[in-house]
Amino acid sequence: MKRRFWILFGIGLFAALLLSLQMTRSLGVQSRMERLTQGINTAHWFAQAELTADNFQNRIQPEDIQLIKQIGFRHIRLPLDPTVLFNEEDPAQLHRENLIYVDTALDQILAADLAVIVDLHPRSEFKRRLYDEEEFVEAVGTFWRSLAQHLSSRSPNQVFLEVMNEPATRNPQDWYAIQEHLLAEMRVGAPDHTLIASANLRVEDDWDTIAALQQITPVEDPNVVYNFHFYQPMSFTHQGADWGEDTWEHFRNVPYPATPEAIAAILPNIENETARNWLVDYGEEQWNIAKLEESLQRAAEWGRSHQVHVTCNEFGVYRRAAPAEGRGAWLRDVRSLLEQYQIGWAMWEYDSGFGVIRRTEGEPLPDPVVVKALFD
Repeated sequence: MKRRFWILFGIGLFAALLLSLQMTRSLGVQSRMERLTQGINTAHWFAQAELTADNFQNRIQPEDIQLIKQIGFRHIRLPLDPTVLFNEEDPAQLHRENLIYVDTALDQILAADLAVIVDLHPRSEFKRRLYDEEEFVEAVGTFWRSLAQHLSSRSPNQVFLEVMNEPATRNPQDWYAIQEHLLAEMRVGAPDHTLIASANLRVEDDWDTIAALQQITPVEDPNVVYNFHFYQPMSFTHQGADWGEDTWEHFRNVPYPATPEAIAAILPNIENETARNWLVDYGEEQWNIAKLEESLQRAAEWGRSHQVHVTCNEFGVYRRAAPAEGRGAWLRDVRSLLEQYQIGWAMWEYDSGFGVIRRTEGEPLPDPVVVKALFD
């Protein structure tokens, strides 16, 4: 009888300790979410650029980090192309020379009292191989375990690990199965750090990451945050862009908020027929803050229903052809809605086509329209 008592007592004690650990981690995520707002992406530094020592050392300077802090941002999302550190022949070993540059960047960011998301930001071919090659998934998992272990020496209250940027498979469930494996490997390497899971970039042919987010079954780990990106409607946010959809390049001076009358006024200046048709639809849909809220509310409701935290690690407007007033209004509306629904955010991006600053003769100058939209 005594033996049975002590066995049951031990089982009960273990369960209580496990519950306490889960509650502690859950509370840790709650407090860390305060860090995962008012963020900015530093693009073209360790990803989406020539991956050279010169770029790693000079693309973003300590003065830029200080300016980011001065503007009012609380964290930086650091896109990192895996090939900077990944050796497929020996994925457990990180590229030591390049690791020095990554560590230096992290030191600069943390020294400015900014938190940082280390975002694995691969190119399309890397993603394709994940979906096509099981051995490659295993190699990337081993790599993530080693990278997470290396990063685990830094404070879990300041450093966050994002599994991968914008997975883009036609079947989101393909990605979610891979993601669960990668998150498990990351957790082995960094037991206490908050991990960030990524919604697939689309559902079928619709570039709606919130719809993809709604298809995720959360993992059994309370220390994971779930991320989506938001650029709706792309007829406005990507006007003038010469990549992605061919139609985007034909959009010019597209207003926000949108009404049929406002769109009718610019149609005579839009020569491409497909672009005109898209813009007519955009006007008839009457995109405004209420329309944006319909979308963002779905993300918030998904998080509440699963009792998990949600963050938006990218949103922004390409400024090449966008009216400044409309750009500011869209950014203000999205930012305010994210905060209203307690969704973390990081704008895309610091100093390029979507940037919060412009460089004039090499000097970074904050864009007052964007700064006001984000912080007033």
